[in-house]
Amino acid sequence: MYKILRIAIWLLPLYIGYQLFYQLNVMYSLHHTYTNGEIVAATVEDFQIKQIAAQTNGFIVLDFTAADGTHVNQKLSLPVQMAAPLMSYGMLDVRYLASSSQDIVITATYDAHRNMVSVNIAILIISLTIVILIAIWATKLANRRIASPDEPVFVRIDVDTTSVASVNEPVDLPFDSKNS
Repeated sequence: MYKILRIAIWLLPLYIGYQLFYQLNVMYSLHHTYTNGEIVAATVEDFQIKQIAAQTNGFIVLDFTAADGTHVNQKLSLPVQMAAPLMSYGMLDVRYLASSSQDIVITATYDAHRNMVSVNIAILIISLTIVILIAIWATKLANRRIASPDEPVFVRIDVDTTSVASVNEPVDLPFDSKNS
């Protein structure tokens, strides 16, 4: 069991590390699109905010034509912090860069989006640090338990049958119950 724990405990830090890498990529792509992308006026075709249990999110459908003639019609999901300021707009200024993983950046919500990603990165760094420390501790514990298990290890010793006393002969025991 401890051999599996020693390996499995590192799956959570790997997953959090992947999420951190993803958020860093989002931050880079967001900044890259905002600074190098072309400014385009996009028409808001559809906008909706959904209230699901304790979670509020929404989406917006943007339609525009890029400078190279490419027609873009894309649905973007939005958290409520970014969706609320966009409710009254029919046209939005966006930055568009087709080669970026975040190809559309809404200029009105850029600061909120950047701040949200920054908070996600900070939380992931703190989480990754804590989970790595826990994984190191658990790995050391598992290594100790593997080296000296709590359960006794029984070793079979085959006895030579010629040296065994017969059943009828008295046997000298190191501890005699009559003398105590």
